[in-house]
Amino acid sequence: TREDHPHRPNESYSISKEAAEQAALHILRKAKVPLTVFRPTAVYGPRSRYVAGAFFVLPAILGHFGLRAPLLTGGQHLNWVHVRDVAGATQFCLGNPDALDEDFNLADSELLRGGEFFRMVMNLFGIRPLFSLPYPTRAVELIARLCVKLPGRLTVGILSLGVGALWRRIVRTHELCTELAPKFDRDFFYYLLGDHAYDNSKLRGIGYEFRYPRLEPGFRETIEWYREHRWLP
Repeated sequence: TREDHPHRPNESYSISKEAAEQAALHILRKAKVPLTVFRPTAVYGPRSRYVAGAFFVLPAILGHFGLRAPLLTGGQHLNWVHVRDVAGATQFCLGNPDALDEDFNLADSELLRGGEFFRMVMNLFGIRPLFSLPYPTRAVELIARLCVKLPGRLTVGILSLGVGALWRRIVRTHELCTELAPKFDRDFFYYLLGDHAYDNSKLRGIGYEFRYPRLEPGFRETIEWYREHRWLP
């Protein structure tokens, strides 16, 4: 997806982002003030709580209890962006004439399939694979479409309560900080529908060099930071 792709937000989080962007454009164009728009994909890195609550806490629970998981192959495409690149791109574009009145995707350069992403996370957390299984795209999307129609207390509510109880047990056992907590929002299910792959060539084209063009090194460093600061066991 490039910056000029039509905007069709379909859930409250993305709708709010689109509304904020349009409001800023309207006000600043009226005042003749230049504006640079950044559209980050999923942001990760040290101190992250929201993303970590889903993508770091769950594998930490599996690892703690010695549980195994299927090794998935295939699946939807996605890419992420490290918080250092969000800050770095912002700093790079401040006062940069090539960035004035432009919009930029903020995403790393590596497109991973869902199966590749989960395999990477399993490796980083030392979770042994159970068996190889094709990523069940149709089943995942069917469940996601069902969950967005059901009341939140029956889906993310139950999920958050169950995972939260297990996580609090691990926090007590390892005497961890309480900064992380598993939190799942209903809008999360929309991100299981289709690809979420964003082209960063426009930003690279004006000279920005991503510090974390690939996901694995950044995820590894982030996990090390969480463990060093007692956020993860």
